[in-house]
Amino acid sequence: MPPQFILGLLVIGAFVLFLNAFLKASPAHVAKKIKQIGFYVAIGFVVLLAIVKLNWIIAVIGALFALLPRLMPLLRYLPILKWVQNWRKGPSGFGNTQQSSQSTQTNSSQSSKVSARYITMTLNHESGELDGEIIEGQFAGQRLSTLSKEAIIQFHKECLANDNESAALVETYLNRIYGDTWSDADHQSHQQSSPNTKGNMSNAEALEILGLAKGASKKEIIAAHRLLVQKVHPDRGGSNYLAAKINQAKDILIK
Repeated sequence: MPPQFILGLLVIGAFVLFLNAFLKASPAHVAKKIKQIGFYVAIGFVVLLAIVKLNWIIAVIGALFALLPRLMPLLRYLPILKWVQNWRKGPSGFGNTQQSSQSTQTNSSQSSKVSARYITMTLNHESGELDGEIIEGQFAGQRLSTLSKEAIIQFHKECLANDNESAALVETYLNRIYGDTWSDADHQSHQQSSPNTKGNMSNAEALEILGLAKGASKKEIIAAHRLLVQKVHPDRGGSNYLAAKINQAKDILIK
């Protein structure tokens, strides 16, 4: 097989890989791919140096450099190719601007927050990960994810003695991480004094719970509510209390 043909295949393959990376990846990922392609092309040159005469490679490289000025103007058409690819994706791409914009607005926050006296609980929309920042008490300044099971149960007892809403949030975390058998005594005690979720809730707090920005549309509120209710369902390690707060937030925003 002629060495010119082998080198030509390497160049074409590198160009195809670069084009594919440009269309599908972020700029940072494209830069990484370019480095990888350069590495493989360099290996190809080394192999050719070992098996063919040097003058063939020099001639081919010279021809490529002669063609380079003619190929550079083609780069301006790459954005058009990317637009075509997005258009072919349909609803999730450029072909449905309204739906794409709505999806971006709905998920811009990526998390929801529910605050009580002792703790602010955060739910990640994508991963479903639940965590809490302790803002009062003996563990103030720490996160639940950094504490041992015994320390969290101790913190739960502190909340249970002083603030039922905080205790309910901590219990939600314990149920999610350790299951509903983490402490039968504490669980039963808390069930007997469940906090009232019908208290006053501001619009700002409701937006924070649903992870929405001010001015969210009714459709966005309903979509966020549906997503979060699924995430915090008791069968998935959530709690009735947290689900009730999410329902209340939706009711506040849709009047």
